Amino acid sequence: MKNNRKIVIKDIAKRAGVAISTVSFVINKSKPVKKDTKEKVLKAIKELNYTPSSYARGLRTKKTNTVGVIIPDISTPYFSHVTRGMEEASRKRGYTTILGCTFFKSKEEEQQIDSLINHFVDGIILLSGVDNKKLVEKIYNKNIPLVLTDRISNNPEIPSVLIDDFAAMENVVDYLYGLGHRKIGYITIPFKNISVVKNRFLGYKSGLEKNRIYYEEKFVLIDNNVKPGNLFITEEGFNEILSREDLPTVYIVFSDTNALLLIKRLKMKGLRVPMDISIFGYGNLFFSELYDPTLTTIKTPKKKMGSISMDLLLDMIEGKSIKNSRIILPTEIIERESVISPNK
Repeated sequence: MKNNRKIVIKDIAKRAGVAISTVSFVINKSKPVKKDTKEKVLKAIKELNYTPSSYARGLRTKKTNTVGVIIPDISTPYFSHVTRGMEEASRKRGYTTILGCTFFKSKEEEQQIDSLINHFVDGIILLSGVDNKKLVEKIYNKNIPLVLTDRISNNPEIPSVLIDDFAAMENVVDYLYGLGHRKIGYITIPFKNISVVKNRFLGYKSGLEKNRIYYEEKFVLIDNNVKPGNLFITEEGFNEILSREDLPTVYIVFSDTNALLLIKRLKMKGLRVPMDISIFGYGNLFFSELYDPTLTTIKTPKKKMGSISMDLLLDMIEGKSIKNSRIILPTEIIERESVISPNK
């Protein structure tokens, strides 16, 4: 019968004919060992197919070369692009990433964080999701290196990598105003405790005020039928929009996915995009240029945001000086077919 017992350094020491401490010195590179002795240990490791435990080593060295990343939902294209940037950056520098999803639930986020801490991760990245200030401070107070991605803390000592959603949405309103739009609508999910979504909406309102356009509730949908953890406008929400007699000349939608869903619903009602109504998205997801019409949207540096966040965290872990603890990345308006001047 096959012996499934895990090989430990005691077995390596016995095979090589050396002390357990000598095996530890070789594995952890913590003390010089004579060349012939080191070769015996390495040969025993190979023969016994020994794999060192990163967690056990972490208990001794206080470093496991693992980092934790907490995200709301890996199935969402936006978060998957950011996460890919993080993963690529961590691999380049010899770290393993442990991923946890929270589905925008504070309790789940707390449980995931506790799990990462129990796995002795060297540092943690919190990507967007709910705004849980107490949890952020909890990690900070445990002296665990922490970076916030697409969210911000009032503590200036906690680094963050951000997209300026507020300014981006202000720029969208400026752009639409320049095209001649004055009836500019907005569609979003509720944004309680989700600063990313909230800042986009506030940027929209600020853009209206800046261009002296009166804010009209009849042109705005905040879909309160959306349940926590869901990022999609509901059937009830779309029905409410389509039942309105007075529509704006353009709708800004808080995400590309929902913008394309809206275009589909408008087409089903017999409305033409952009001839009857223009639609503006947010995110520049890959499928936004595959739809008919192609979607005018905001391009956000998703993958870059992820890689910068990870490099910043690993620099903290490795004791390097952090020159800029608050990095704000620029956005860009991508002009396509779904938006035209209302006068055309």
